[in-house]
Amino acid sequence: MWGSMPEKGIDYFTPPGRKIAPKTAILVALGSAAGGILALAIAVLCAGAGHGTYLPAMLLFPYAMLMSVGGHTITNDAIVLGLLQYPGYGLFLGVCGLVGKFRIAATILAAIHMLALVACICLLGGG
Repeated sequence: MWGSMPEKGIDYFTPPGRKIAPKTAILVALGSAAGGILALAIAVLCAGAGHGTYLPAMLLFPYAMLMSVGGHTITNDAIVLGLLQYPGYGLFLGVCGLVGKFRIAATILAAIHMLALVACICLLGGG
């Protein structure tokens, strides 16, 4: 029937237990690295050399921003962690996709990222 919703909804990812091709896993990792570069550019532009807001940096790089809680400064270690975050996400998701666990891995990764974000906002304020 036209306009009716499918019973199970639309699945944009791989079905549970279905493995992705190695080429797709590599594309996931490379796409995550490219997304990380874009996220870094957004965070730096919004921070405005310390005169802007750090909220985008907290949203996009909560682990690196959590490292600045004690000293109230973003250290070189935090920058390296931020640079490795999205390629690490892509590598993790790509490997999990190869063994058929992409959906659960993406869900867990998103949950951990959200928990770190909440901790970051609670400890550092709103930006």
